[in-house]
Amino acid sequence: QTKVFYAFLAPVMQTHLRECKTNTDGEFHCGVGERTGQNLFFDVDTFEPLIHNEGFKYAFDLYNRFVRASNCKPGGICDFKAAFSDGRCAGAIALPETLTEMLLEDGEYTIQPRLDEEGNVVWAPGQNLSDGEYWGRRSIFPGSDKVLDWTTPGRPLVDCIGMKCPLANDGINYSPFFGEGADVYAINGRQTKPQAADAIWDLIMWFSEVEPIYKPLNGMYRTSQLAAEKPKVAIDWNDIMAEDLRQVLMHEFKSDDMGGNPSQDLMLRAVDEYIYALDIEMHQKLIFADVSDGGLYNENDPSKSLDAVKDKRVYDANYQRFISDLEARFDDINGRQDGGALRQLILWRESLDLQPKKDEQDVCSDLLATNQAIFEKMNCISTGNLQSL
Repeated sequence: QTKVFYAFLAPVMQTHLRECKTNTDGEFHCGVGERTGQNLFFDVDTFEPLIHNEGFKYAFDLYNRFVRASNCKPGGICDFKAAFSDGRCAGAIALPETLTEMLLEDGEYTIQPRLDEEGNVVWAPGQNLSDGEYWGRRSIFPGSDKVLDWTTPGRPLVDCIGMKCPLANDGINYSPFFGEGADVYAINGRQTKPQAADAIWDLIMWFSEVEPIYKPLNGMYRTSQLAAEKPKVAIDWNDIMAEDLRQVLMHEFKSDDMGGNPSQDLMLRAVDEYIYALDIEMHQKLIFADVSDGGLYNENDPSKSLDAVKDKRVYDANYQRFISDLEARFDDINGRQDGGALRQLILWRESLDLQPKKDEQDVCSDLLATNQAIFEKMNCISTGNLQSL
């Protein structure tokens, strides 16, 4: 999944959402400063995609290695649920609820019992456990000891130390990317049938009253569950499994004003188009495309697929082609939005709650002084009086 790639990218790209200060003991405090504008998707001053940097390629190389070692096949078919259930996976990266169904002893995707020749169960999840044990564990997504340096021109990749990585834990930067999302329900203001509007209103009111576990497709994990000794959804679970979930939720839901470093999803118009473009260009046209077609995969002998080190020249050339094609697709998406890339930038800044607030005139004035190429690409000439810029 494309959003799994962003989970790889997050701890490399984003080190702190707020400006940090140090106390007399040299400790960093990053919960109350101004927002930095760090994110995984677009530059907050130019709306250029954040793909032309060492951090993006570093994360891609790691992700590509992971995909190569998985059960994913050309065409993007990654049936990890079936593979896990059959006992062919040592582990899995999955959304919380899917992972729950893997770890529960009677879960939908749990490992199937092992039988002897006579059909007797010789092993099953949860069998012969001692106190304080559980057969499968849940953990936070790994961090990175390499991060993007946002303060140096070109944004190089650097070691996770000091002010370059103020929220690090033992030299590792973490940045949870929780791209599960949720359903959205609304009443159509143009609805001409009162009974239809009343029905939707009743549905929304019902959602506000029922327990979270009963809300369809809404994701059952939330910060309110951390107040209890066990998360409500885990009340009947093995204690170890329940505590693993609690620790993960505490990590995932730690907000930036509490010293956390959560990565925000792309809350922007055309988000599906951006994600689809990355999916096509990265998976279909690079990772799973044959070398003869400009990809990294060797269809005749997968073991001879291009390696980032041994086949560096061809690998890097195909990667750069991917970056160029992806940027072109993003530009095309921007051009089809109302107000183009300029309006998308304003909306993106608002989504990230950046200060100061800027309108099109403010953005174009800054670009005219700092980056005339982007000024022209944004079509700032059409925003109004040039003298005012």
